[in-house]
Amino acid sequence: MDDSIIELDIDDEPGPSTTAATATVADTDTDDKPKRKRRTKEEIEAEKTEKEVKRIRREMISAKNAKCEQFLFCYVDRSVCMLDDAIEQEIRNRFVERAVADQVAFVEGEYEKEVKRIRREMNSAKNAKCEQFLFCYVDRSVCMLDEAIEQEIRNRFVERAVADQVAFVEGEYGIGKIIWKRKRIDAIIEEGKVKSLQTMDIEGCFIHVLEGSAFTHLIKKGDFHKFVEKVSNEHGHSRSLPNIVVFGQGGAHTTQ
Repeated sequence: MDDSIIELDIDDEPGPSTTAATATVADTDTDDKPKRKRRTKEEIEAEKTEKEVKRIRREMISAKNAKCEQFLFCYVDRSVCMLDDAIEQEIRNRFVERAVADQVAFVEGEYEKEVKRIRREMNSAKNAKCEQFLFCYVDRSVCMLDEAIEQEIRNRFVERAVADQVAFVEGEYGIGKIIWKRKRIDAIIEEGKVKSLQTMDIEGCFIHVLEGSAFTHLIKKGDFHKFVEKVSNEHGHSRSLPNIVVFGQGGAHTTQ
């Protein structure tokens, strides 16, 4: 037998199993690790909520420290633009230059809304029919020509449902005159508020009633045109339009 070869006898009986040992070690490691707890639906939702809150807080901080272009929006009251026609376009151009054209808006503040409302009233007063904004003032000397005149005039206003828009006065606007005044509405700013100011402006058109005998006397003397000029100047309107009504035995006659 060659000395360089060594024969080993291996018993058939099994020795310690390495596989079993490995399994034992693995079991031991598993026992040492904490088991992962299964989360409830409420816990999952709470975690999502917390993440969302953190995200919003980051946005809040960014918005607080951001530049104008990112988080600032500009609102311009249109009453500012009323000061000059070029203001609105100038503001828009500035925002276009900074590529934030959608971050400026022109809004109607309380001033402009109130001014527009008053302007509508002003236009209505300017273009309205008699029934709405015209008021009639009749000198009582006219009613002395005939007892039925005052009631007849009142009836006409009642028929048109404006009975409170006629008044009988004592020589306030001239003997024998019937005049009209139109309600005027203006917008004024007082103590920081827009207010409506109403005044009564005299109309250019008016009636002057003459008794028949007085008219005949003026015609005979050739003074009728002078009389018309005189009452027109006294009316106090830049564009006086007199209507002379002659009341006498033949009834009422009108001349201009």
